[in-house]
Amino acid sequence: MKKELWISISIFVGSLILFVPFLGAVHLFDWDELNFAEAAREMLLTGQLSTVQINFQNFYEKPPLFFWMQALSMSAFGVNEFAARLPNAICGAFTLSIVWNIGKRWFDERMAWWWVLTYLGALLPVFYFKSGIIDPWFNLFIFLGIYYGVRFTSKYQERKSHVIILCAFFLALALLTKGPVGLLVFLLVSAVYFVFKRFYGFPRLGQVLLFLTVFLLTGGSWFLFHVLTGTPEVVQEFIKVQVNLFSSDVAGHAQPFWYHFAVLLVGCFPISVFALPAMLRMRLASYERDHFHLWMKIMFWVVLILFSIVKTKIVHYSSLTYFPLTFLAALTLYRFELRSKRLHPGLFALGLMLSLALGAVYSVLPWIESWTGLVDWSKVDVFTASQFTQQVEWPEITRWIGPLFLVLSVASMIGLLRGKIYWARIQLVGGLFISMALILLVTPKAEIYFQRPAIEFYKRASEEKAYVHTLGMKSYGYLFYGQKEGPLPKPLGQSEREWLTAGEVDRVVYFIGRNNRRDKVLERYPNLQFVEERGGYDLYVRPYSAQPLE
Repeated sequence: MKKELWISISIFVGSLILFVPFLGAVHLFDWDELNFAEAAREMLLTGQLSTVQINFQNFYEKPPLFFWMQALSMSAFGVNEFAARLPNAICGAFTLSIVWNIGKRWFDERMAWWWVLTYLGALLPVFYFKSGIIDPWFNLFIFLGIYYGVRFTSKYQERKSHVIILCAFFLALALLTKGPVGLLVFLLVSAVYFVFKRFYGFPRLGQVLLFLTVFLLTGGSWFLFHVLTGTPEVVQEFIKVQVNLFSSDVAGHAQPFWYHFAVLLVGCFPISVFALPAMLRMRLASYERDHFHLWMKIMFWVVLILFSIVKTKIVHYSSLTYFPLTFLAALTLYRFELRSKRLHPGLFALGLMLSLALGAVYSVLPWIESWTGLVDWSKVDVFTASQFTQQVEWPEITRWIGPLFLVLSVASMIGLLRGKIYWARIQLVGGLFISMALILLVTPKAEIYFQRPAIEFYKRASEEKAYVHTLGMKSYGYLFYGQKEGPLPKPLGQSEREWLTAGEVDRVVYFIGRNNRRDKVLERYPNLQFVEERGGYDLYVRPYSAQPLE
């Protein structure tokens, strides 16, 4: 027990050392990172901890738990990128410690280390722990809820009250983090399991009531607070938004059904390849291991199919699958090691194909200025052309990431085809270094092409204590980096854009828009002056002396 505790602490501390440094090396990304960080910033400004706000208006999409974490971090470290991302770095440390302990409990120490390695060996799981989005904590809470469901339904039927209480408690935290999807996932996974097992071990009425009591008291506390304090509309609007998110493409992110399959296959390479054998039926050493394996397979497929059906599809919607996916990959490698097995030729071919494709992409990125010269930009939208024709200086070391990844991946696949399991460790550890290089060296450069010019304009307005807004584009950057201090002193019934462009303002106003709409902007708002254009983004100014439009 003492050894396990020290290993858990070591994993936690080591994870912090891995995830915390350089969290503020790149600006927060539109939309999600900036959206969530802005909600936390406004909590600190207004002192309204019970109600989530964006642009100082109620924001009904999310409950407040994650924003409380970010606000606490910002109160300690300032309103910046580091503070916005720190909660997820801490989540990463907890996650790796937890999967090690679960792997040790249900299998052995060797399997536990494989699970930690597979979690670290792919780009997307590592990237999310260095981000400022809501999903890492949300996923962890759901996984823990499902894990205690696994324990409840085990052969030994660990039906003590504390297992039910912990299951309900973590699912309630998931509800307070992002909404009811966590409970939906748990119920669907459980339903599939009980159907598969012909309802063997189904909970008794008293156990169901205990679960509901804990879940409602914990998860319903925020909703009950609004009902009791006379703001039930917050709860009503929250429910409407959740229904719309599931049934329609309200966020403008409609994608084909197979979208998340492709995201996981490519973004979670090589674990996506290693996991495939464990998705089939395996006879493990004990019933308990078979039991856990079954739950993880059900969890993977339920989550993947559920979010493939949902009309709104964003990359991180399938991130909950990282838990079962990394487990399945670890189980494959664990059995390879115990039985001296070789990689199947079909998996070798798939792994080789993905290695070549990703290696080519990573190799081409630092040479973007060279290949953009081959494109006839006159046939491309002017905004896109302006983005990708910027002069960006890439460090020489970034040119080695792709070739190193290619050599590492191909060599590892060949080694595993020959039954050399140590090549899997080399691949996963090397993959971690490749992922960190991509995050720390490539992401800051890629950000220049997509948003940095706009963010620099927002910061300029903030430094000059000017108003700032967008024209013809959606962004949360003007709020966070423009450091908006509160609601504008505009007349009731007039929109912010109307007042800033045509009303009686009390200071200089800056506007940021895309350069493919410049003519329309200047025609519609003749009192604005075009200042400059950078990377596809236009900066306009309305001087303080400019008279209101009639």
